[in-house]
Amino acid sequence: MIYGISPKTHRPYSDQTIRRRMLHVLAFYRHAFDKGWVVEQLDIREVRESFSRIERDALAHTRSGKAGRQQSTLVPRQNRGSHDVVRAMRMDEYKRLAHYLGPLPPSAHHGEEDARPVRDRLWAELCLLTGMRPDEPSHKKHPVTVHQILNLSPQNPEDPLGITYLQVAGKGRGGPKLRKVAIPNYLLHDLVWYIENERSGAVAAGRRNGALKANTEPASLFLNHASAKHNAGKPAQYETFQSAFARACAQADLTELTTRVDPETGESYVERATKYTPHCLRHTFAIQFYLGQRKAGVAEPWKLLQARLGHANLSTTMDTYVRLVDEFSETVTNAVVDFLAQMRG
Repeated sequence: MIYGISPKTHRPYSDQTIRRRMLHVLAFYRHAFDKGWVVEQLDIREVRESFSRIERDALAHTRSGKAGRQQSTLVPRQNRGSHDVVRAMRMDEYKRLAHYLGPLPPSAHHGEEDARPVRDRLWAELCLLTGMRPDEPSHKKHPVTVHQILNLSPQNPEDPLGITYLQVAGKGRGGPKLRKVAIPNYLLHDLVWYIENERSGAVAAGRRNGALKANTEPASLFLNHASAKHNAGKPAQYETFQSAFARACAQADLTELTTRVDPETGESYVERATKYTPHCLRHTFAIQFYLGQRKAGVAEPWKLLQARLGHANLSTTMDTYVRLVDEFSETVTNAVVDFLAQMRG
């Protein structure tokens, strides 16, 4: 895999993909060894130096890695190179993208008159404004449910910039890890409108055409549109949002030329691809949240960001986002709440 080309992306496999697959294989062999199915323990470990020198890294004391940490010899080292890119959208880029994703609900604080469905726009807003991973709203075992949203009670419901905490299931070793995300009240109002209008229409359509049983409906917050024929009213899958996001990027001219490699012939070619993926919504939140907190005078904004993103180790937050945050410093014009409110338009 280190020298291979992914048949899906037509790019070299990333370090993360290789590590993830190898860790799954090794976990299986450890299980087989414990059961006595194999006689050799394949997961040989060695001591690898994993600390950062203080003169090279001013925040080395915050890293979780320690000298002498044991790591598997069969799992490649994580090389955070040029392919490991955090992509945050500018305000004007998100506004263009959002326009093609769909309108916001037609309420007094938006004033929009647009008959298109709002689901994909709200899915994007939920990720942008909370830092959720884009596949978390439709998590296969622990999706965000309609009951969770309807049962939320804002502390200051009249304040549109107030927040309400929602518990979601994210990634974690050994299974999903629960964490709380902060939903702005104005987004909560939009989600309630979606539930009472567009979502209920999708459920009714699903019952009429037999996609749903009478008097039943899925618990998932986001459902397929009423126009989805035999799938109307069923839980919307992440791939559905992913496709809508890619179409909106293309319509908004958020594309770039990129080099691919044919996995069969090994020949390189150039094609135009989308500049952003749904995960960039999380990147955008992370960068702007950090910068906003730093501008507001918070002494250790990386700790707050770690909690919002649900990272088990602070080093994940530091290595992924904080090391690149200065590239986006010029975009900060106000604290994070004001900035994200402006991004909605």
